[in-house]
Amino acid sequence: MAIASIANLTDSTVAGSNTEIQYNNSGVFGASSNLTFNGTDELQLTDNTKLTLGTGNDADLYYDGTNVILLPDVVGSGQFDIGAGPSNRSSTITSGKVNISGAVDGEFKGLVIRNSQAQDAGTNETSRIDLTWADANDNTAAGSAIVAGKEGDYSSAANADSFLAFYTALNNTVTEKMRIDSSGMVGIGDTANAKMTVGLTINHGANDDEIVALKSSDVAHGMTSIAETDTYAFFKKQSPTEGGLFIQALGEGQFAFSVQGIVTTVNTGKTTGAYSPNDFDAYKKSGTSQTGVGADGNVFNIRSNGATRFIFDNEGDSHQDVGTAWTNFDAYDDAQLTRSLGLALSPQSAIQTRWDDWGRDHQALIEEVGLVPKLTEEQKARGERGLVNMTLLQRIHNGAIWQLHTETQDIKEMVAMTRNDFQAAIEARDAEIRELRNEMKLLKGRK
Repeated sequence: MAIASIANLTDSTVAGSNTEIQYNNSGVFGASSNLTFNGTDELQLTDNTKLTLGTGNDADLYYDGTNVILLPDVVGSGQFDIGAGPSNRSSTITSGKVNISGAVDGEFKGLVIRNSQAQDAGTNETSRIDLTWADANDNTAAGSAIVAGKEGDYSSAANADSFLAFYTALNNTVTEKMRIDSSGMVGIGDTANAKMTVGLTINHGANDDEIVALKSSDVAHGMTSIAETDTYAFFKKQSPTEGGLFIQALGEGQFAFSVQGIVTTVNTGKTTGAYSPNDFDAYKKSGTSQTGVGADGNVFNIRSNGATRFIFDNEGDSHQDVGTAWTNFDAYDDAQLTRSLGLALSPQSAIQTRWDDWGRDHQALIEEVGLVPKLTEEQKARGERGLVNMTLLQRIHNGAIWQLHTETQDIKEMVAMTRNDFQAAIEARDAEIRELRNEMKLLKGRK
């Protein structure tokens, strides 16, 4: 049925019947009951002829020659509801233009976007939602998109695999930025990782800045030339072209980076096969795999302000940068200093000798030279203990060895001198004996 024009109608009240439609000059159109169009009957509105809804002309529905247009807020701020009406609408979504709602105990399919080519032999079929912007002249600018795509050809259940991709625009060009594949791998800047089944893969291309940043509104360290002030840790490439991982932690107080390993069983072995809760292992490339670092290779180092201070190498040797901090303790009896350390830390385990200086304050002595720090009363009350400066102890051991060497040399010299004097005395005695013997021979010859 088509309605073209109706003339000479009065402003009378419309009534109509089940087979009659009444329309008056006031624009009132009605019938006695619901209208039903059967068979080939149709209600046709020409292009841009609007079906206006609502007592206050609140909404329009029309065809503009290309698209079906629904305007739910011509007057006011109405929405387009699909499913349950406004009485069941959540108050949190009333600002939306389209609301899909339903009271369902279980799964609720509010919106289904279907591509009927799912079982096509290819894998290029997608279902897509585009979010764009347009100006007053309906010129559309690139926005964002959500795309569901096929990983298999859907020829069977085993080949019915899909992915979900998220697109954003850069310089008015929409490209994929993140994908979740059928196995559960999430890729940002990448769509596949043959070495990962479930996990997160991030590819930030040729960018050399942070790839992961950890933030907190509680943090404001102020080191903004390194990172944003609320960033307390971030990951990036160690080298822009060679890769490697650089981790930096930033803290406002005395702590920045802490590593804790927690195990259920502690390994107490002290062999090349022993483990610990925190384990560091070094390798170098060998073909497409790895091997040991090799003879004299550095395994682990500790740096301060960009300068290496400690190195542990492949043979288990440790190397330390002592710089200008080396001190010789020649003014002390270095062997006695080492003994004072033992007596101060564990006097009950020491066996007293006549060479021990038991009347001395050994704790004060080792604090004086810096072998252990001097603790405050607060530290003592908390049960803290001073740590032994092993580097300084090595220097004292070095000095003790030298002092013992010089004393040994002195003893050897004294022994040599004594031996020479004794030899000279023996030779003098022998000379006297020879002289006496000669005199006795002379006396016998005179008789």
